[in-house]
Amino acid sequence: MESISVMEDEGVPMMTRVLWSIIVIVMILSIPFLWERVSIESNHTTYEVSIPYDDIRAMEAVGIPADDVLSQFRSGGVESISFQPLTMDDLIERSIIEVVSRSYFHQATEGSSEELLEEHGILLEVLDKHHPYMELLSSSINRLYDGFAKVESISTENNEFLFLPYVNDEIMDLPITFDIENMERAINNDFSIILRLENNLASEEQYQALLQDVDRLKDYINHLLFIGGEVVGYSPNQESGEPTLHFIKEKMDYWDTNLIFIENTPQKGFSQLVQSTGQVPVRLHSLTLEKGNERDLSQVYRSLRAMKERNIQILYINLLNKYSGERYELPNEALHALDGTVEFLQTLDSKTMMSKGSVVPYPKFQLPVWMEVLLLLAASSFIGLIIQEVSKRYTLPIVIALWGVSTVFLLMELDFLMKLFVLGLAIIAPVYAVFTVGKPSTNTGVIISFVKGLGIALIGAWFVVSLLYGWEYMVGLEGFRGVKLLAVTPLFIIGVYTIGLAVLKKQVMVWHLIVLFFVTAIIGFYITRTGNSGMSLPFELETRQWLENFFGVRPRTTEFFIGTPLFLLGIYFVKEGYEWGKYFFLFGAITFSSIIGTFTHLHTPLLVSIQRTVIGLGLGVVIGVILIVSWLIISKTIPRERFYEWKL
Repeated sequence: MESISVMEDEGVPMMTRVLWSIIVIVMILSIPFLWERVSIESNHTTYEVSIPYDDIRAMEAVGIPADDVLSQFRSGGVESISFQPLTMDDLIERSIIEVVSRSYFHQATEGSSEELLEEHGILLEVLDKHHPYMELLSSSINRLYDGFAKVESISTENNEFLFLPYVNDEIMDLPITFDIENMERAINNDFSIILRLENNLASEEQYQALLQDVDRLKDYINHLLFIGGEVVGYSPNQESGEPTLHFIKEKMDYWDTNLIFIENTPQKGFSQLVQSTGQVPVRLHSLTLEKGNERDLSQVYRSLRAMKERNIQILYINLLNKYSGERYELPNEALHALDGTVEFLQTLDSKTMMSKGSVVPYPKFQLPVWMEVLLLLAASSFIGLIIQEVSKRYTLPIVIALWGVSTVFLLMELDFLMKLFVLGLAIIAPVYAVFTVGKPSTNTGVIISFVKGLGIALIGAWFVVSLLYGWEYMVGLEGFRGVKLLAVTPLFIIGVYTIGLAVLKKQVMVWHLIVLFFVTAIIGFYITRTGNSGMSLPFELETRQWLENFFGVRPRTTEFFIGTPLFLLGIYFVKEGYEWGKYFFLFGAITFSSIIGTFTHLHTPLLVSIQRTVIGLGLGVVIGVILIVSWLIISKTIPRERFYEWKL
């Protein structure tokens, strides 16, 4: 395998010197900006714990006083309570109204309202007609009708009914009002409030009515959280949703409240609202403890990982799994959950250096345009180094053209094309890194070859974190695209280069098919492990947790256990003169792609990514040395000539 080397026997060509000088100078100039990001991330020393009031209500339903629950949660470190609007289902649960059948209505009214029985709609019996929510219920539904119908009230000597025409069971989820009484109770227990809103009302006027009583609590409303896949006011027809979106923006300004971004939960219209408010969203991670599992240590580690590795600021803890219909049946169940949750929070607090409290958004930070232009020049120079090995004549024109085109992308704010350019850099960096290895002749040469390749891979990582720089990437509004392509493409290119297409012309042997099957299975397994989810080996999760507990940050298994050691072994094989050693360079593509992949997680603190990479490299090198020593011991029992005969 030929080496694409930075150095030549007769010295370094002038163009190569210039291109490397540009890269090094721009790297030095970028240090203050990267340090700015590190400083902002390092100052993230507070996390906030929030619990939905629905879970407190569930405990209250089995006889545990709400004030006792609130007091214990506050002393345990819960900072905020979330409230979402009450619906008709909530009023039914609180025995304020009840859905009744037409036969019951007919009997109770003694047939005096026969005409209603022929109409489509829902019949409600009012169980507590003096409750303040009753007036709000009728007015809320009448606003929904917008004049084409209205709620009808039917009274008898002993009963009072409401008829809601032209509606079905979906009306049961209609927001009516906020639970102001319990919001004030939470505030009196020293909690702040998170408001939860869903995009399920038709107009700005309906939201005005819904939120009219909330304004007097504005000093305690710290955050706004949207329910479902859309922000309030979002509409496929942007013009029709604009008034409501503008109303929410004005409300946020009036309340002086923060916008919450739910991790891994894209919401339509969110970016538009962020742009309108000019806010940096607060990152939230939601987890469900489930009844009886409140003391589960895996949830503690999951929470720690979210705060440390993904810039999470709010932990939103659901005690019950609402989707499976969990609820407390007995007071003892609720008390056990209460004590278990407080213990969970205490364990969490004991394992983190961060402190509980009320969080604020990260400050904004962005690269100046001149720095972005210089970074694009450095990126074009990096590509030029590769072109220099193919055609020295065209290197300078191509570098200038790339710089010009990418600068146009930047100035015209063509974000998709800019991200595509960064993806291209991320893919070619590990390929170039492996190509620089060449054929070392000494053990020192093995080390130099590995370090040279590693340096080029790290430059690729530097391009990713520098070109995709800013608060939008840190909070997760924007991100690197093409993680699986980054994992697979360099592997494919190096595979074609090392094995060659000529192998396809050879006679197919049974062992070829066996090797092909296992290689395909391994590559498939490798691909499934990229991204945010994937298959795990037996005991791998336990091993990961042990590594995380020991090092503080878990190194990537792909790097330290597979890629780095086998790549080092391959370089050693090539040094020894074994032609088949070049096949191990495939593991170089894996490890260098993985290193760059670590830095594509732009919502991960930069120091954490560096720490993960250093630990992974250290472990990988140690395992690689062990493999080389093991090979030296084993190879003494086999004639050396046999090794030179091995071929595909």
